[in-house]
Amino acid sequence: MMKLPQQIKSVGKELIYNSSLLREIYLNKKFPNEIMLFNGHETDSSHPSILFFTMHKCASVYVEDILKKVSKKTNIIPVDLDNYLLTSEYPSLKTILDGDNAILQAKLKNSFKPTGYLYAALRYPKVLGQIDDLHQYRVLLMLRDPRDVLTSAYYSFGYTHTLPIAKAERKKFLDWRSKIASQTLDEFVLSIKDDWVKMYTYYCQNLIEKPNVMVIKFEDMINNFDSWLSSIINFSNLKPDQEQIEELVNAAKRKQVKPKDHQKALKPETVEILNTDFREILKTLNYV
Repeated sequence: MMKLPQQIKSVGKELIYNSSLLREIYLNKKFPNEIMLFNGHETDSSHPSILFFTMHKCASVYVEDILKKVSKKTNIIPVDLDNYLLTSEYPSLKTILDGDNAILQAKLKNSFKPTGYLYAALRYPKVLGQIDDLHQYRVLLMLRDPRDVLTSAYYSFGYTHTLPIAKAERKKFLDWRSKIASQTLDEFVLSIKDDWVKMYTYYCQNLIEKPNVMVIKFEDMINNFDSWLSSIINFSNLKPDQEQIEELVNAAKRKQVKPKDHQKALKPETVEILNTDFREILKTLNYV
């Protein structure tokens, strides 16, 4: 059962979904930075922009919130283009990149500036093709054992993930959710694994071992949050105060998030297939 604040939030989003006027007000209030950037805004900041690349089910929303908090005292503007496009009447980021709308693709490409912005979170590897001079950015890549990601995705996308506000994206998501409802966990995992192999492979081939890229792992965040957070702050050259760091560390201790164990959730034969298909990725990311 949803708690009362969640119910209120859900009702509020339904009102926004059903009213173009409320949706416009919501967009202007929640995404002012994204709207300005998507329409050509420039900043005078000299701080290298930070790109936070990740995947769904890698605590991306949680880490995005942390990055925004620790960057507040740095001359850098946080933007979430992925969420903005999902909420607006524009096509989603994935739809733009996979489509043939040259105008929107150029608009997206022009939204990436090498200084002054925190781009968080970017969950679709193909975005890399839209970014010129990648070496000028600080790039954070946060990944998780893909076998655990797929297991977690079944429960999230099938039952709990927030519905998109934009009508076109909501319909696509609900159609997918309906399909998931007819599948077992193992059937779902096997049906989507190939797409995730491609995404993980794209990240591994295009980001890992570059000098301006730091790979941060979900499991490291769980096992040693203090060290994980410190490494991000130092790499990104951010300047949070000690009190803010302590607040984040204490909150993380209270949260006590634990990774799922795919071996307990999936059939042995499914695990074996995943081990085979993700073999090179698991080696590259040190999950074997």
